[in-house]
Amino acid sequence: MEWIGLVLQILLLGFFLIWEGYNKKKGENQALKEDSRDINYEGEKGKNLATKEDIAQITQQIESVKNSYNKALESHKIELQKEFESHKYIMGLCHSLDKTLLTHISSCLKAETKKGIEDCDNDGALLMANNKLSIFLNTYKNRYDSIPVLRKLRDISGNIDSDYMLFTFMTTSPINGDVNEIPSERKQQFIDCLNESMAYFIPALVP
Repeated sequence: MEWIGLVLQILLLGFFLIWEGYNKKKGENQALKEDSRDINYEGEKGKNLATKEDIAQITQQIESVKNSYNKALESHKIELQKEFESHKYIMGLCHSLDKTLLTHISSCLKAETKKGIEDCDNDGALLMANNKLSIFLNTYKNRYDSIPVLRKLRDISGNIDSDYMLFTFMTTSPINGDVNEIPSERKQQFIDCLNESMAYFIPALVP
């Protein structure tokens, strides 16, 4: 009977050891699960933190690029505005010069067409108007000499004005006494060139 009791003690001791081993293993597994969960949580937290930092950095870079672009755009707009104002001033100046030239040409033509019968041999008004035209064309020849008809006008006008200054055209009229009269051929050449020059700026209307 004693050996039965001994066997029972051994079995109980075995069960106890197995139970202790099981509880210990269970505790270790639970600890591993908790550690694993903590590690995963910390990992996800780290990822989320890194993602937020990346987003903040990317946003900062985007804002920096936007600011640089806006500054460059504003600078470009200012340069374009300056260039536009410069072109506007030059165009305004050129328009003013052309308008003055047309006024001189028109004055010469009017001086010839407005002569009455009593002034038919007196080109004084035409010569005085041409004097202003000649001075203008010589002053601004860099602008107008590239146009053949205007360069031709400057030459003709200048030659007539030089002869006028030398009193080459002085003559005695039976009606008006001492007058300035341009030889008819030279005057016609001058009038034709005036009309051609006028037509350059104001072309004929097309029907």
